[in-house]
Amino acid sequence: MVDGFEICKAAILHKAFTGELTARWRQEHKISSWQHVAIGDLTDIVSSKRIYKDEYVESGIPFYRASEIVDLYDTGNTTPIFFISRDRYEDIKAKYGVPDPGDLLVTSVGTIGKTWIVDNREFYYKDGNLTQVKYCEKLSMKFLQYFIMSNDFTIQVMDTVAGSAYNALTIVKFKKIILPLPSACEQNEIIRVLDNLLKKEQQAKEMAEAVLDQIEAMKKSILTRAFRGELGTNDPTEESAVELLKKYILLK
Repeated sequence: MVDGFEICKAAILHKAFTGELTARWRQEHKISSWQHVAIGDLTDIVSSKRIYKDEYVESGIPFYRASEIVDLYDTGNTTPIFFISRDRYEDIKAKYGVPDPGDLLVTSVGTIGKTWIVDNREFYYKDGNLTQVKYCEKLSMKFLQYFIMSNDFTIQVMDTVAGSAYNALTIVKFKKIILPLPSACEQNEIIRVLDNLLKKEQQAKEMAEAVLDQIEAMKKSILTRAFRGELGTNDPTEESAVELLKKYILLK
C-alpha cells in the first residue's frame, strides 16, 4: 500500500517535467513550448575548497557533509558535529566565496540527489561529496530541486555513472544533465501544483502508515490473547477464536 504512494509520486513528477501537468494552464496563458537545456549552460556548478581534518575545531562555523544535507532534506533540521574556525571561514569567503542564499547543495556520491536550498546561515561544506549549484534568475532552485527528485533526473544520472568504479555524479557529468526548462511563470505554476499534490500524497501516505501500524499492533494483541485462551467462552453462539482472527487479521 505505502509503496503505491511512491509510484504515484514518481508519476506526478514525470507529468510535471514532461509538460503534461500544466498543459491546460499553458494553453490558457498562451505560453510557448519548453526548451531543453544542459544545466551547466544555465548556471555554474562548483564544489568547495578542501578542508583537512586537522582544521576541525570544537566550535565555530558548521561544516556540512552529505549526512547533514540528507538531514536537511528529510527533516529541515540538522545538528552539525564538525566545525571550522571563523578565521578559516572568512579566509575562504574572501578568496573563493561561500554558498549564497538561494544556491542549491546536492549530494553527489553514494546517495545521489538529496538537496537543500541554502538559507541565510553561515556554514561551509565538504568537497567531493556535495555539489553546489549557483542561483540563477532563469532557473528556480525549487523547480530544479523537484526535477532532481524525479525519475527523469535519475535515469540521466544512472546513464552517466554506469561503468564507474563508484557511484558518483561529478561536476562535469552534472553539467551535462538535460533539464526541461519552461518559462519562469510556468516554473512557478509547476512548483505550486507540485507543492499541493505532493503534500496531499505525503499526508495520505502517513495516514496509510498509521493504519498499518494499528493493524500490526492489533494482530499482536489478538494473537497474544488467542494463545492465552482469552478470546472465547463456552458460549456456543460466540464466534470462535479462529473466526475472530480471520476477521481482525484480514485473512480470507
